[in-house]
Amino acid sequence: MSDVNDILKKVTASIEEATSKFNSKAEDALKEAQKSGRLSEETKASVDKMATELNAMREAEKTLKAALGELEQHVAQMPLSNAAKVVETVGQVVINSEALKTFAASVEGGKRLSIPVNAALLSTGVADGVVEPQRLPGIDTTPKQRLFIRDLIAPGRTGAPAIFWVQQTGFTNAAKVVAEGTTKPYSDIEFATKNHPGHHHRAHVQGVQTNPG
Repeated sequence: MSDVNDILKKVTASIEEATSKFNSKAEDALKEAQKSGRLSEETKASVDKMATELNAMREAEKTLKAALGELEQHVAQMPLSNAAKVVETVGQVVINSEALKTFAASVEGGKRLSIPVNAALLSTGVADGVVEPQRLPGIDTTPKQRLFIRDLIAPGRTGAPAIFWVQQTGFTNAAKVVAEGTTKPYSDIEFATKNHPGHHHRAHVQGVQTNPG
């Protein structure tokens, strides 16, 4: 972000300098027009050139300000704790622990030491500067809602002798981390066509509403 700020400051200074020169040149052109009644081709070309350059610099300034605004907004949305956090290995966490320093200063026989490890880089051979993977909060669990018989019965009418539908029968999840340039694993989902003849079934109201399916 500092580089963008530096460039923006230089462009702003250049615009101020160009504006001053353009205003001075415009005043000279106005005096020339008042004196002779017309502008020379040289003066007109010079003023047009300065105006074009000034407009180009102003457009560049607008672009830089827009880019800087987007960058500041992106940084503002980042949690400060994550932005400033440095991921350490388990060994680094233990070595930097205040509990270990206190324990080393006064070693006592039979004393136990407990060092909590809340977040550590467990992978080996990870280069410095590599972005750590994002962990989503919480744990995915099965739905807690109970399904009743009414939920399992699809209401409707048909005049056909049978009903067909597509059902997922298998899922092979081969997802895993692989090295760059190698063949990626292939996951497969299997489907099958199911059918059921038209039929009637009986269930009393209380059973449909209260009995779990």
